[in-house]
Amino acid sequence: MGMKKFPCLFHRRLIWLVPRSWPGGRCLYEQDVVKPMKQCLKLADWFVDVGAHFGLWSLFADRILGGKKPIHAFEPSPAFPVLAENARGHDCLHVHRCAISNQRKRTVFYSQGMATSGSVRETITRINQDHQPQVAVIGEEIECFTLDEMTRDLSGRGLVKIDCEGHEDKVLEGAQRNMNLGNDFIIEVHPPQLKEGVS
Repeated sequence: MGMKKFPCLFHRRLIWLVPRSWPGGRCLYEQDVVKPMKQCLKLADWFVDVGAHFGLWSLFADRILGGKKPIHAFEPSPAFPVLAENARGHDCLHVHRCAISNQRKRTVFYSQGMATSGSVRETITRINQDHQPQVAVIGEEIECFTLDEMTRDLSGRGLVKIDCEGHEDKVLEGAQRNMNLGNDFIIEVHPPQLKEGVS
């Protein structure tokens, strides 16, 4: 028996979230993402969420895909246990505590509690440090895999959402097969990270 969940109308789709991740009864988080997400999911046979955090977009995708198509959510940060709880009860939603990169390896992931700004690049994690100055930035060794490796058993047309805080270039290096197959990609980048020259 897991934690109690609360309803949230996330871009007009009802999802259920554990208290630590519940933003309230309505949420319009990342409004620029929702339109292309809906369009691509209509054609998708599977969905991959690279940098899933609490899993809001994975749960959104699960609603659109009818709970019948595979979804894989990857999150290396301390937010992973919350993601896992939110995914509980969704049979097609599989969660993985690891990072996606350009090769299989171990690397250090820098997080500031469960903030969304965690990254394998410490400078990126520290960009938003002032929002929670009382929370230390901590490095933790994690496993990395390539997107091509983690999606090799998925068939049909896929949608990949990437939100990995400055590591997008390495994720794409390890996604050559997916790009050659014509799968769709939605990639989130942020201006402060562009200034760092890594997104």
